[in-house]
Amino acid sequence: MRFLYSILAFGFFLAAVPVLIHLINLMRHRRVQWAAMEFLLQSYRKHRKWVMLRQLLLLLARVTAVILLVALLAQLEIQWPHQGMFSGTLTHHYVLVDDSMSTSDRSGGITAFERGMGFVYQLGSEAARQESRQRFTLIRFSTAALARVQPDAQVAAGDEKTAELSAELVDPQFMLRLEEIRRTAEPTQLAVGPEAALRVAKRVMEQRSNERRVLHVVSDFRSREWDNPRELRALLSDVERLGTEIHFVWSARGQQPNLAITGLQPAPETRASGVPLFMTVQVTNYGAEPQEKIPLRMRTFAYDAAAIQSGGAARPIAAADDLPLMQIDRINPYETVTQRVQVYFAEAGKHVVQAMLPEDAVPADNLRWCVVDFPEAEAVLVIDGDPKQRNAFYMQAIFEPGQRARTGVRPAVRDPSYLRDVAADALREFSAIYLCDVERLDDQALANLESYVRGGGGLAVFVGPQVNTGYYSQQFARNAAGLFPVPLDHDDLLDDDPVSDTPDLEVLALDHPLFRELVQGQNPIIRMIRVERFLRVE
Repeated sequence: MRFLYSILAFGFFLAAVPVLIHLINLMRHRRVQWAAMEFLLQSYRKHRKWVMLRQLLLLLARVTAVILLVALLAQLEIQWPHQGMFSGTLTHHYVLVDDSMSTSDRSGGITAFERGMGFVYQLGSEAARQESRQRFTLIRFSTAALARVQPDAQVAAGDEKTAELSAELVDPQFMLRLEEIRRTAEPTQLAVGPEAALRVAKRVMEQRSNERRVLHVVSDFRSREWDNPRELRALLSDVERLGTEIHFVWSARGQQPNLAITGLQPAPETRASGVPLFMTVQVTNYGAEPQEKIPLRMRTFAYDAAAIQSGGAARPIAAADDLPLMQIDRINPYETVTQRVQVYFAEAGKHVVQAMLPEDAVPADNLRWCVVDFPEAEAVLVIDGDPKQRNAFYMQAIFEPGQRARTGVRPAVRDPSYLRDVAADALREFSAIYLCDVERLDDQALANLESYVRGGGGLAVFVGPQVNTGYYSQQFARNAAGLFPVPLDHDDLLDDDPVSDTPDLEVLALDHPLFRELVQGQNPIIRMIRVERFLRVE
């Protein structure tokens, strides 16, 4: 005999309440001398036994009602001592344990994963006390998810290896093995769901017969996997059709405040040693309450590139550089806030940028690293259509202004024939290609250029007096299927109004990364640009 909710078993003491009420009512009776009562007393003495029997039955009925109500709430289960001797049915417990990063959520001095493994140990103890035969299969979400990347044949053959315990017979040694798993198991830093574990359990169930199947899903049931569980519902329906009894066990204890660094990556801009680089940091509030005044710490580690290339130990050149402390004013529930911070590395190599948040319920997502490769400079290709390369002079003056100002860009100046003769793969070493007043390109040069752009390369086209607009409209536009979204028309002069304060160039796409730096600030650079002649488009 056992109770599923043993704490409610204390409710059996309530069975004494009807008895106490009955005794209190008896104490309220008093003897009163009254002649008319003699007749009633004679009648009472005659039917006394029947009255007492009726009161006793009523009292027992009330006590029984209280006992049955408590037994119902505590879910009393009775196991007869010899029922296992007459039953050949084997009970197989399939236990799926969520060990994703969210189960490291700590509340009340214990994590959700530890609470879930505590249930698994309790379930094993209950199985060990049963008279009937019991088997136990334990599958962790992460183990099943990692095994899913194998070919189907290997997955089917390795289902038993995927399980921590695979159809283990519950014997005197079973609890020792289960205790060892409980003591050494830790939550992972993976964001995995139950799908892979359910598939493994389903395949194992299909291979076994003549057993009573009980599936236990132990999880914190985060909304990411369970808010719209269409695939899970189908898997659970398949498992239920196999005659499986399904139980869900919630290992969490409410929702705790939790901030997480969900992104840390370099901004899409020039990346070179000796040139400042912006890093973008995303912080997400996974709690149900808004968070305010959150400190965000940034730290950089510079590593020796020569030691890494030679196969030596990767050690920082100097102590970690702590950047100025940042503060996020407010993050609403389930909102993601993006911050930008500037980092600087004087030497080329692969260096580390680290972001940190204060500790909370889930410490694993409060720290994030990003390894950034800083080359000596970024190579760009300048194709000058002028035989004397006068256009390239201005490009070089911008990219290499002098020793005191470093842009991190190293231009390589070539004539248009270079695009025709070079291998398409060789263009990958350039982060961008600039066409400066190029009249037209050969077919092979255009094919190489299109292949480069399709691969993610950047292209900038500067027109001039030598540009053949008809060629560019036909070959570069090609009905919006080429390098240009629209065909070119003719050039025109821009009216110069010295009185007007209206800038010659107005940018509507303010958030576009190509124009973002030009329109920022109270006196943006865009106001300094003067346009005399422009090229119309069709």
